Amino acid sequence: MMDDHPRARAGWVVGALSAIFLIGHAAGAGAAAVGSGRHWQMTIEALQCDIADSVVTMDTRIRYLGGAGLVEAPVLRIVGGEGLTVPPRSLVWKDGSKPLAALISAGGIRSIERNTEGRMQFKFPLRDAAGDLRLEFGDLKAIVLAKAASSGAKGVCERLLKTGQVQAAQPARLPLGKGAVPRMRVYRDAYPCREAVSGTPRTIEAPHPPYAPEQILVFGRGYLPNLREVGLPTGSAAAQSYAYAGKDELEAFEDFARRAVAADFPSYVGSAKHFAFNWGIQRARSGNELYSVGLYGLRPCAK
Repeated sequence: MMDDHPRARAGWVVGALSAIFLIGHAAGAGAAAVGSGRHWQMTIEALQCDIADSVVTMDTRIRYLGGAGLVEAPVLRIVGGEGLTVPPRSLVWKDGSKPLAALISAGGIRSIERNTEGRMQFKFPLRDAAGDLRLEFGDLKAIVLAKAASSGAKGVCERLLKTGQVQAAQPARLPLGKGAVPRMRVYRDAYPCREAVSGTPRTIEAPHPPYAPEQILVFGRGYLPNLREVGLPTGSAAAQSYAYAGKDELEAFEDFARRAVAADFPSYVGSAKHFAFNWGIQRARSGNELYSVGLYGLRPCAK
């Protein structure tokens, strides 16, 4: 069984990262579009496209919504068809927090205060970019910027949506709180299943469940990590990031994880069709340590 300490497990390396988000404003007029996650908010104040070079210019206002402390730089890139990944060619600070602009530009980790805000301009070279185009930023949900090419509009600039056509996500996020800890078992070195015929519940001892979680929660030890997808030995899973500053004890960490599940994924709490599994301590590609808890759908026991 697992040692009763969150640092006791190590091994697998966090795979693909990212937060997915995009807001569009075609070469026409339109109101600013705002998208928010738990920790980040981006407002697109203007979006233009250079037809000659297919360079998209975005004027943005970025605000950090999380708690004060160390923050890992959020991913900022446009993704498209056929594995296209385009980081900004340039970042120009316009107004507000220079440390925030430096974090986004240079990467790494910096100490950021809550509600720190800055205005920045980004340029993305998108010549020959195919498929739907989306901007990945922080923990915002993906929002389509341009549709896949059609017979009538093939160029990037022709395909850009107007701001009024874009659906920016504003998810409701409850505070994690310090109240009563929700009742929810977090499995370690074992996982539950049901007999295929009788439906009788069983618990199988194993290093981890044999399939990927539906969702994974990642907790940076003393910092906010930047991940929207994690690669596990059993497959990839969408991720939600949190900063954990509590005691370096298994019980304290799992209580914090239970509160996070109740705040952001309440359908998993008290559900007989789901369970949580503690993957323990890992290292992100950045080398920073993090803990993780996977949320799973209950399946029939393997034969």
